[in-house]
Amino acid sequence: MGKLVIRLALLVIIAAGAGLGGTYWWRTARFQETTDNAYVEGDISVISPQVEGKIASIKKLQPLLIAGKQERIHSLAKTLKTLSKKKTNPQLIHQKKRRLQTLEQQLTQLKEELIAHCKDILTR
Repeated sequence: MGKLVIRLALLVIIAAGAGLGGTYWWRTARFQETTDNAYVEGDISVISPQVEGKIASIKKLQPLLIAGKQERIHSLAKTLKTLSKKKTNPQLIHQKKRRLQTLEQQLTQLKEELIAHCKDILTR
């Protein structure tokens, strides 16, 4: 009788271990990939400035911002013309017009900032 209890206990322990191991594999381990012969290949590029120093201002980028805004305004104006010819939803046209006004205001502000910056440079 003692041997039977030991055998049953051993069988229960083995079954529980197999069940826990299977559960772990099913939930976690089957999603993990491993390899013995993996390697990483890559190139290293050094990025450095052409001129040493700290950035004091990004005002030189303003002409690029102005050009970008002008392109967006031109594109939006073309879209508005197309929409008005096609008798599109008035709310959509109104929304595009508001966006056009916002872009035009931003463009005006950028131009004013650029002019002020140029004046500042000339007075130095």
